[in-house]
Amino acid sequence: MKRNNFITNLLKTESRFQNVKSEEYIFSNTQKYYNGIRKRKKPDIQADYKDTKIAFEIQLSYQLHIDFFSREDFYKKDGIYLMWFFYNLEKKDFKESDKMIFWNSNENAYVITEETKEISRQFKKLHFYCYYNEVIYDETNHSFEVKKSEKIVTFDDLTFCHTRKELYYKDPQIDKIKLKILNHSKKGEISFNDEVRDEIQKIVDSYPKYDSKLMRIIQVIFSLKLNKVIGYKMNNLIALLNNHFYYNKGFEMIISKAINIYGRADEIENHPKFSSLKKKIDEFKNNKLKQNNEFNEIIY
Repeated sequence: MKRNNFITNLLKTESRFQNVKSEEYIFSNTQKYYNGIRKRKKPDIQADYKDTKIAFEIQLSYQLHIDFFSREDFYKKDGIYLMWFFYNLEKKDFKESDKMIFWNSNENAYVITEETKEISRQFKKLHFYCYYNEVIYDETNHSFEVKKSEKIVTFDDLTFCHTRKELYYKDPQIDKIKLKILNHSKKGEISFNDEVRDEIQKIVDSYPKYDSKLMRIIQVIFSLKLNKVIGYKMNNLIALLNNHFYYNKGFEMIISKAINIYGRADEIENHPKFSSLKKKIDEFKNNKLKQNNEFNEIIY
């Protein structure tokens, strides 16, 4: 309880946190038991941060896998972020359940130490260590290396992924994609300015793991935006779109919208080789092919 009080009292002094509570139930708005009673969980601490709710759990004892995933599932279904804190824990002392929390928290562990407590008191803002896996790209061998790193951070340094209801300081899977994009850009395989690169990274940040299907769609969208083929070894947009409509069934609507948004419709329809693409577009429109919506929240 004393450890809870330190975090609770500090959060109450920060204007960004509202409704800070300790050891109180959160009742689900969407989940019920078989008898109709609303499901509930009692986090160590809970608070509203900006436009989100966060449940804080302090890891002090062994955590069973089933209990961990039950909590995670409960909070995510109600749109609540879950954050685990450790106290005075060295990476070398990670127990099996600590490792489970680390790997399922985007390979981040948040640790309160005497040092961070003193800094928190000094600046009247919660500071904590983040242990994380840092991804480094070896350009010579075209491979990724993982380095164990740590840094004192605050909530200002965290990324909140609204799609997955997860927060993290560093996500090595996302960093791999960023490094791959930047490496391709340096080699000239992808040519676009910083603004476009930031847009691509923003989209990728919203998705949990590297997904080749998502990346293909992103590349087609930005090809249409820049009127230049990106990420594919094709000579023109007609060839790229033919490829997309053939191999990426279910994503025709997304690309059709991109064609109109970026004003490429007239240019594409007047292209000498448009007839082959027109057949695929007509098939999509006439047959009302079922669309895959798994990336809609990310792309739109």
